[in-house]
Amino acid sequence: MIEKIEKLKAQGKIRFSGFSFHDRLELFKEVVEANSNWDFCLIQHNYLDFEYEAGVLGPKYAAANGMGLAVMKPARTGFLANLPEVMRKALASTGVHKPDNEWALDYLWDIPEVSVAVSGMGSMKDVEANLEYASRAKPNMLTPAEREALGNAIRAYRETPGHIDCTGCYKCIPCPHNVAIGYIFAYVYNNYLLHKNMDRAMFDYTVSMSPIQRGAPASACTSCGACLAKCPQGLNIPEHLKTVAGTFGK
Repeated sequence: MIEKIEKLKAQGKIRFSGFSFHDRLELFKEVVEANSNWDFCLIQHNYLDFEYEAGVLGPKYAAANGMGLAVMKPARTGFLANLPEVMRKALASTGVHKPDNEWALDYLWDIPEVSVAVSGMGSMKDVEANLEYASRAKPNMLTPAEREALGNAIRAYRETPGHIDCTGCYKCIPCPHNVAIGYIFAYVYNNYLLHKNMDRAMFDYTVSMSPIQRGAPASACTSCGACLAKCPQGLNIPEHLKTVAGTFGK
């Protein structure tokens, strides 16, 4: 694959070569080192997932090898753009007040090695807001108080009883029984635990899945274990699905 990419670059058919990544830091280093001519990479990163996958060291390793860095899921599939009150209060605890999504984007723009944040936007209002935040962005922009506030929010999330440390990377799918694992964990169940809105959770669980995310409910899991080796976080997915099925009744 790398040889083909280099030939296409030499022919002028592509300008920059890179890769998208979902896995552990050790493998990230191996992929970076496999080709001295990589121009960029795309990783998942946000302030809740600073320990996962390529983590906080991935950007530094990419930059040390002369690569640009794009970051996907800066708002963790929308979760960090609509925070539960416990996290919002934690962010405000040190006297700093910003919109939820600005916190998420500022965390990334603060990192000198980050070239661009790839943020999903659902309306022109979102685009305009993100452009406004970007106009104020620069490396090393966060103050000590802002860093402390982010730490408070992370602790508030981690201390929520029963939450599942799923980042929504979807490496676990396809499931042999079509269970929408990542969507159920990262978007539906964790949102329910933190917002305590059962009506919204059931709507998201049974009605509003996109065609890509749509799948069977947690109760369709047979504990076959096909997902276990795929999960970068090493989650016991079948056990968590039993918990979800018990909570939502399907």
